Amino acid sequence: MAHISEVTPVIIDPNHERYGQAGKIYFSGQIDDGSYGIQFDDGERDVLNDGWVTGIPQFVQFMKAAGTEKIDLLRDALPGLRPQLEELFAQVEPHRYPPTEKTAAARKGAIALIDSIIGPEV
Repeated sequence: MAHISEVTPVIIDPNHERYGQAGKIYFSGQIDDGSYGIQFDDGERDVLNDGWVTGIPQFVQFMKAAGTEKIDLLRDALPGLRPQLEELFAQVEPHRYPPTEKTAAARKGAIALIDSIIGPEV
């Protein structure tokens, strides 16, 4: 597992005001929590979830050492993916563990959609 200083998060939650933006992780939550503090270029901060609570990750992480090619690909594609992601996020039944079949299917669909742009290796 990479240290938080080694990754760049990009927001993929279409309902979040920072959709499509990249930031820096400044903290990760406790085990079984899934929360991460993300700071954006303008200094604003927010806490987002890796999918543990939200069902679908609100962001994806890219290794900084890999450069920005995949980040740029995803950020360019996100405006066109928004309707599909909105539909998938709407199917989630959050705060359920284990996740319901509906949530698991939505998560799988969202991950497949993102992978179709950047490939399975992030």
